[in-house]
Amino acid sequence: MKDSGALVVLLIFGCAIVAMVASAAWHFSRGRSLLEQWADENGYTILSADYCHVLKGPFFFRSGKGNAVYRVEVRDKSGEHRRGYVRCGGLFAGMWSDRVTAEWD
Repeated sequence: MKDSGALVVLLIFGCAIVAMVASAAWHFSRGRSLLEQWADENGYTILSADYCHVLKGPFFFRSGKGNAVYRVEVRDKSGEHRRGYVRCGGLFAGMWSDRVTAEWD
């Protein structure tokens, strides 16, 4: 019966790892989805989008762990290129929100 306690601990540990991996996968997938939807709605073609892990530009103090921030370069319908930062998700609701905010260079 001593092994059953170790098995329970391993099972809980395994479930926690699976939950963390699933949460991270959802976060990145949801962020990219919001970014692409925002670009489509505003007539932009995404030329590059780099996820910002630490250096979040103007969103450094205005984003939480629940937000995805991208450094982007886009082309608008008239062919003009723009660069800036895009924050996906709400400040308090995180990725549960559909809010997307851009700050241009």
